[in-house]
Amino acid sequence: MRTVLDYAEMLTVNMEINGIEPVRLKTDLAEKFQLTHRTIKEVPVSNGMGFLDLDKTWDELDYVESLAKKYRERFDAVVVIGMGGSSLGVQAVCQALLGEAWNLRDDKSRCYCPKVYFLDNLDPVSIDELLEVIDIENTFFNVVSKSGSTAETLALYAIIEDLVRKEIGSDKASEHFLFTTDPSKGVLRSIAKNKEIHSLEIPPEVGGRFSVLSSASLFVAALVGLNARRIMKGAVTAKEQCKTPILENNKAGIIGMLLYIADVEQSRNVHVVMPYCDRLQKFSLWLQQLWSESLGKAQNASGELVNSGPTILMAQGARDQHSQLQLFAEGPENKVILFLTLRNHDADIKIPVETLEPSLFRSLSERGVGELLNLEHQATVESLRRKSRPTMTLELEKLDEEAVGELLMMFMMSTVYAGDLYGVNALGQPGVELGKRLTFELLAKEETGHSDISKRDSRWRIGNVSGN
Repeated sequence: MRTVLDYAEMLTVNMEINGIEPVRLKTDLAEKFQLTHRTIKEVPVSNGMGFLDLDKTWDELDYVESLAKKYRERFDAVVVIGMGGSSLGVQAVCQALLGEAWNLRDDKSRCYCPKVYFLDNLDPVSIDELLEVIDIENTFFNVVSKSGSTAETLALYAIIEDLVRKEIGSDKASEHFLFTTDPSKGVLRSIAKNKEIHSLEIPPEVGGRFSVLSSASLFVAALVGLNARRIMKGAVTAKEQCKTPILENNKAGIIGMLLYIADVEQSRNVHVVMPYCDRLQKFSLWLQQLWSESLGKAQNASGELVNSGPTILMAQGARDQHSQLQLFAEGPENKVILFLTLRNHDADIKIPVETLEPSLFRSLSERGVGELLNLEHQATVESLRRKSRPTMTLELEKLDEEAVGELLMMFMMSTVYAGDLYGVNALGQPGVELGKRLTFELLAKEETGHSDISKRDSRWRIGNVSGN
């Protein structure tokens, strides 16, 4: 077990009137969770629970690793092209385990593994900046889309494919691409077949934002030299721990239940994720998407209008102690904070107090920056406790492959538990699909010069953007 959950600051023992009575973890909340646990256990894999089918993923690892080895030996860099869940998961894995400076290291310190870049938006300046720093001839492009028809991903692929063809010729262009997509449907699948581009499958029963433990992420992880099997081992640990219907023994259950209760009973509908580790920033973004798309629903499972869903707010420790903490401590009482911390940092740096005023900074003598960061977290928890602002802390022993795998599976399970508690389908995303459909409608109408959606009443506009 690589993680420890401390939720004492969610309970009345530390929070008084703003806490939850501990006895409820053995009574009504325990009973509620048993029902949720039973319901989730009975959801068939085909209904979107494919991320739990780890045996299938294990079976595919030999092929994924051999394919990664082939591309690792051929290319110096990889660019992952994808949107949302097709990109955020692998970004979280890479940042957590490679760190921020991976692309700045020389070949030897990267163990001759590729640099890794991400194209996950349509900003033309960002696209140009990336294309200026990569060597097309020695770069490989992994295009990822669960549906195979995501407009932004297809647009980015078209731009890159055109550039590759011009740089190295049409006959060799397909060698620079690998698609990760639906096994039978979508535009990417058709292109892969027509142009004989290698591909990996995202199983139909695995949703995009739940695909982080599929080939969508594990291939890139193996490509840059990470141990995909250890990631899977951590995921198995979390899955096994989630088998218990006893709330107090189920970390994912406790997280989902306490955040749900904080929302519906205490009106704490802003859930702050605050890692005290820079390498977990992308994880926070992944969790933001997972929680938001899964729980933000207009209707419940019975079709009733509920407009449910908490808002995820991201913060960074210790930096945001000097910005957002004032709001958390004395602003509206609508928040609960989930801290993510590391017990053991990979490295630490001693603070040379002799360069400071010794009499004022004697307490820093022989302290490390990592130790100071952990003390800052403890001080933040205590300052919020004194203000009766509830928090909980998930501590990682260290940030390695097994810890990351456990973390990813734990929060995916916590999300589906929370979905059942809210009474919504956590595995669908109708609001997102509407936006995708309207995008294609706008494109079609713009082609003929008749776009009703894009027209705006000039009475409610200030200023004018000239085309000159």
